[in-house]
Amino acid sequence: MSYPNLTGNVYCANCSKKIQTSCITVRENHLIRDYFQFDDGRDNIFCNSDCLAESLIAEEIYLNQEDGE
Repeated sequence: MSYPNLTGNVYCANCSKKIQTSCITVRENHLIRDYFQFDDGRDNIFCNSDCLAESLIAEEIYLNQEDGE
């Protein structure tokens, strides 16, 4: 497993914002192998955790406190 290619212009895989100083990248082997498509990692570079969550179709679920669970 290697880090994405961060040479030249680097853009967020979700919103296409140009990355200036730092980025977030997924390091979990299962996701890298089964979710991301490009060997150079260009689809595994995100400008922030919100873009990563949106890309992975993750969302916050609120527990229903009235059910007593």
